[in-house]
Amino acid sequence: MKARRVLCLILAAGGLSLLLAQVDRGTIEGLVGDASGAAVPQAVVRIIRLETNDVTQLITNEVGRYFAPNLALGTYAVEVEREGFRTARRAPIILRAQLSARADFSLEVGALSERVEVSAQPPMVDASTATTTSSMTTKYINEMPFIYVGRDRKIIDYLRFLPGLTLGDQNNPAAYGAMRSSNEFFVDGAPGSAQPNQQGGYGENSMAIEHVGEFNVVTNAFNAEYGRTGNWFASVTTRSGTNQLHGSMFDYFANDKLNARGFFPSKRAVLHQNEGGFTLGAPIKIPKIYDGTNKTFFFFGQQLFYKRSLGAGNLLTIPTMAFRAGDFSKLTNAAGNVIPIFDPGTQRPDGTGGFIRDQFPGNQIPANRISPVSQKLMALMPPPDLPNAQSFNYYNRTGTDPKYDWHRSEIRFVRLDGKNRPQFF
Repeated sequence: MKARRVLCLILAAGGLSLLLAQVDRGTIEGLVGDASGAAVPQAVVRIIRLETNDVTQLITNEVGRYFAPNLALGTYAVEVEREGFRTARRAPIILRAQLSARADFSLEVGALSERVEVSAQPPMVDASTATTTSSMTTKYINEMPFIYVGRDRKIIDYLRFLPGLTLGDQNNPAAYGAMRSSNEFFVDGAPGSAQPNQQGGYGENSMAIEHVGEFNVVTNAFNAEYGRTGNWFASVTTRSGTNQLHGSMFDYFANDKLNARGFFPSKRAVLHQNEGGFTLGAPIKIPKIYDGTNKTFFFFGQQLFYKRSLGAGNLLTIPTMAFRAGDFSKLTNAAGNVIPIFDPGTQRPDGTGGFIRDQFPGNQIPANRISPVSQKLMALMPPPDLPNAQSFNYYNRTGTDPKYDWHRSEIRFVRLDGKNRPQFF
């Protein structure tokens, strides 16, 4: 009895997500007619999600039209029945976020027991809106080569693979000439920006890439229901469970033993990085109490990230050997012109309220004019690794950062689905 109460509370909480925008949903619509082109009203239309056997049933109106909005993403079949006609079925229909799949039917005269199967995929053209959508499905996400060392992978990093996107950084991406922080990121229909002052940033709230079912970017003049953004927004649809038990384990490994040593450092910088986890999805089943097959499903994911590193060295600027001796005859600006060095001992009024100084002959400071303290300090400096470069001529062998460990394991994700209702996590 207690288990049933807990299950009821979980399913009731899922209803709260009805308040969220349906950014992660799609639509299937079409017209039903006969061989002569006349409309067939009162036809029964069943829209079946093949992964879960979830059924949405509709009746065509007086012009033979049916319209099924806010459907969960996935693969569908559409069946149409009407007395006096053969049953028609079209599959598979792959439904993507923010898109409308059109499936029209021309029924043939015959018995209901006779079936006409159409296996061609209808064109995914949404003529009802000017919205343009670029999508990446689980297949593309899994197959796209993507390696990132130094931090955990984030779904926002895939923006670089979509046309028109200027990634910038994970907290302030931009696209199509829009200002930064003028977009929004939606997660299963809910706004998911990292911080109020970083609208559109997804760096802090990003889930593991393995938890994502579809990632898409919506541009152009989208509907007013997706307002308060600029000319684009991105949407992440999380994976969901199905009637089949599916799971995975993953680990992305980086280690300095596999890396090459740089030209200047004497040894490789320390790096130990692991980004791993697992996923699991299936119908909810409680023995002798509840069987969620074809009704209720769950998807669980866990990501673990561990990193130990020592910052690699960087190029610094130190005085060249000529500069240390006071010879600045080769000190030039970006245009190649010599930058004059003036003798402070020759300063005098210019007669107009200002002062002038004379340039050192040959742009060279005499050795007896160089401070003995400065000479001792310069003697402690190592010679430049790039003797002909005025700047960025020495490789810092000690590293820019101290050694540190980073261990993060709080990214856990749970999603429940029931009879094509919105999800929550």
